[in-house]
Amino acid sequence: QSAVSNQQSVSLYNSRVSVHCPLTTFIVQLSTVYCSLTTVNYYSLITFLFMKYISLIFFFFLIQSAAAQNLILKGSVRDSTQADLPYASVLLLHAKDSVMVEFATTDDKGAFKLRAKSGEAYILQISFMGFETHWQSITGILMDTLLGDIVLEKAINNLPSLHVLGEQSLMKIGRDTVEYNAKAFKTQPGAAVEDLLKRLPGVEVQRDGSVKAYGENVQNILVDGKEFFGKDTRIATKNLEADAVDKVQVFDKKSDVAEFTGVDDGRDEKTINLKLKEDRKNGYFGNAELAGGTHERFKSKFNLNRFSPQSRLSVIGSGNNINDQSFSFQDYLDFMGGIGAFMSGGGGKMRIQLNESSGLPMGGVTQGIQRSIAGGINLSKDLSTKTEFNASYLANNFRNVLNRDNQRQSLLADEFFNSEEMEERTSGSHSHTITFRLKSKLDSFQNLILRGGGGWNDNNYLSQLRNATFLQNQDPANQSARTYDVNGQGFNFNANLTWQKKFRKAGRSLVWSASGKYGNNDRDGYLEANNQYYIGNTFSDTLLQNQLFSDQGVQLESRMSYTEPLGKKRFIELNGLWSNNRNLTNMDFYDIIEPGVQRRNELLSNKYNRGYQVYNGGVRLIKNHKKYYFSMGLNLQHSSLNGKLQDLEQAITTDFTRLLPGASLQYELSTANNVNIDYETQVQEPSLEQLQPTSNNTDPLNIFVGNPNLKPEYTHELNSSYFKYDQFSFTSIFARLGANYTLNKITELVEVDSLFKRTIKPVNVKDEKAIQVGFEISTPIRPLFISTKLRLRSQLAQSILFVNGIKNQVNRLGNSVYFSLENRNKDRFDALAGIRWSGNQTSYSVSNSLDQTFHETNWFGEVTYTPNDRWALKTEFDRIAYTQFGQADPIVVPLWHASLTRFFTKQQRLKATLSVFDILNQNKGIARSSQLNYLEVQRTNVLGRYFMLGLAYSIKGFKKSNNGIEINIER
Repeated sequence: QSAVSNQQSVSLYNSRVSVHCPLTTFIVQLSTVYCSLTTVNYYSLITFLFMKYISLIFFFFLIQSAAAQNLILKGSVRDSTQADLPYASVLLLHAKDSVMVEFATTDDKGAFKLRAKSGEAYILQISFMGFETHWQSITGILMDTLLGDIVLEKAINNLPSLHVLGEQSLMKIGRDTVEYNAKAFKTQPGAAVEDLLKRLPGVEVQRDGSVKAYGENVQNILVDGKEFFGKDTRIATKNLEADAVDKVQVFDKKSDVAEFTGVDDGRDEKTINLKLKEDRKNGYFGNAELAGGTHERFKSKFNLNRFSPQSRLSVIGSGNNINDQSFSFQDYLDFMGGIGAFMSGGGGKMRIQLNESSGLPMGGVTQGIQRSIAGGINLSKDLSTKTEFNASYLANNFRNVLNRDNQRQSLLADEFFNSEEMEERTSGSHSHTITFRLKSKLDSFQNLILRGGGGWNDNNYLSQLRNATFLQNQDPANQSARTYDVNGQGFNFNANLTWQKKFRKAGRSLVWSASGKYGNNDRDGYLEANNQYYIGNTFSDTLLQNQLFSDQGVQLESRMSYTEPLGKKRFIELNGLWSNNRNLTNMDFYDIIEPGVQRRNELLSNKYNRGYQVYNGGVRLIKNHKKYYFSMGLNLQHSSLNGKLQDLEQAITTDFTRLLPGASLQYELSTANNVNIDYETQVQEPSLEQLQPTSNNTDPLNIFVGNPNLKPEYTHELNSSYFKYDQFSFTSIFARLGANYTLNKITELVEVDSLFKRTIKPVNVKDEKAIQVGFEISTPIRPLFISTKLRLRSQLAQSILFVNGIKNQVNRLGNSVYFSLENRNKDRFDALAGIRWSGNQTSYSVSNSLDQTFHETNWFGEVTYTPNDRWALKTEFDRIAYTQFGQADPIVVPLWHASLTRFFTKQQRLKATLSVFDILNQNKGIARSSQLNYLEVQRTNVLGRYFMLGLAYSIKGFKKSNNGIEINIER
């Protein structure tokens, strides 16, 4: 197909639908522009057809909405004395299934207005706290209708054992909590909690599985008020079944101290609590899934929950080789982080990536192709009326195969040079993690909380790397072939004990906590490198080494705070902190002279004993008001950083004393409408890798050298935000303005010698400045039955970089735009389409010719069609294009998935799913990053096209409740 024929097809399509559907015309015009700006080939045609498909879906919704004429229903709500009832909840429900159609609240005079369609049958539901819920059938309306005054009767509470089922209240809005009725939001049989959350007004599930509520990140997901596998929110949303949930509560969870003392400390966390159905609190439920496919792909997953009134036991597990990362494996990431720092030339880099994701959404957090087997168990038990216990255990075993190809353009003072890397890497990990929490109420004035955990892991890493450096005229400068084989083991443990005491005088409290951490990591590595140099006289060298690493770390900390009321909800807090961190690292490098003969390399080997002590004390004034929280404080911190090298008699010691002012204002203009302003200062010590005064030659062409003379960074950070959520129009607005200023910023000193070997050393510079701006709005377009979201972000940072001793002032500008359209009525169709664009620009003070500019554009779409309770069809599409300034053609990656699900059995407990990944077989692992002194494009191996067939079964077994009378209301 030619570009002309594509444009003619689009023009013909526009001529048919533009009169009836402006939105469809807009989407198709976007696809026309898109096709005209890119090379037209098979993939652009597929993209055009997909955009047309999305347009047709939205056009279908518009046709549906236009098929029936919108009418207006008006009325007023009063009590038996004819007094107006403002802020009563008014719902219009479909008569056939009680699904909500419209939602409103009464105004100050008790009046309301709803939209309806002619000829439809509805149920009107009106509720108000302290009054009986009003139900009214509405059928056969053909014109605007005045319902008149509707009188609510006072609630009579003389049947305490009567429990009515089937009342489809949508949500209850309180001052601190929004509660959703899960029954009012339809999900597919066997759907996870994640699918339920997607349907709740004001709650969003991001494409990576994280959750937002009213524009804020959700940090905790509780089950019946208790933790579920710690702080990993995705475990609950992906493993619990939506059908088990009765209510979803969204609120700002106060800290343990604030909950106990009643004095707000401003440390709220957005939290979701999943209240289970009564029958699910006494029995067991779960599901199991097994799937297999082409190219030996497999996926298995199960979870089983056994609940009783006093205890809760959950078991989860998964196994797959499709990069589906089910649980966290932080121990392995720490292990890889250490090696990754050596491989890439150390820490301290500054990445400029404001895009929503790096590369393609491949389903996991790692690159390459991964096989993982994981499982876990969580236990919650009420040991008594005053003591509760929670513990979890997670195990993970995985193997990752990564083939990567990096192309990097590095910058010198007035020129650049190119380098290429090709690596074949195999890595694996076997890890175990345990966490626990014991909370006991000693008496009405004292609490005791014990938290802790630990883990151990075994890791392996085999890398075969070939890299080469080329001059600006593409002449070779050097090349290297390297093999690096590492095995590591690690262990860590931590515990925290908190004692809380409040006194008889309201607001007076004393809180003390003590914590300790211990970790031990060992790595044994073998390095073989063959290097060749072509500048001047051509020569080569060979490196054979055994490299032994060990690191023992201990951290002790104690905190205390005393709060005294000053009257009129004002308080003064005195606080103190002491901490002591110590690390003992040992690096023994042995040069292999010949087989069986090795000699210790004294230049690279060393022992380093590092200590970091902190003394911090200060005062804070707090004002708690019904509408606002305000605090301001000043702390004095003295820190001492010291290190002792084995070969040096004199220790390396640095002392710092800093004033740390801080202030916070949280002002509630109205319900879900607030302004926050926070100012804080902090001191951040250098990392152990940055301080360790030895060279690491794991990559002989990129050597990292630590700097024991680094000073801690001193940062001032100011953040302000405005948030408004209208729970009646479902519109949210979020704006943010932030700035930070860092003294003694740690950056990199890059030296490139005459052989083009890079040496990277962390150094302190005077400062770094940055400012961030963000705006986000999400609102429905009611006549079109769709929701829209627009998100804008921008960041400007000014840094200092040294290349070959020349100081560069580096300005970095990053921008990103996100826009999406989503249908609101998800009865049969669930569709999402949008665009995500991000761009980065870096300018240098030394030479404008070294400036860098690149951007990324991602068109995406998702459609799920459920014609009935037996079938579900889902498809997803991403089209990502990377463009660098000066390059003629962008890098384009189209990725298309689809699945078809069929439900079986009377209760739909069994389902079969046929899915295909990467229909076009064009998946590419491409990521582009801009750092202070180079621009890099990385390509990795990824999953190609595969088909998979799977079965899933829902497990349920409950004890029927004998309490009360159950009345089922059918509609």
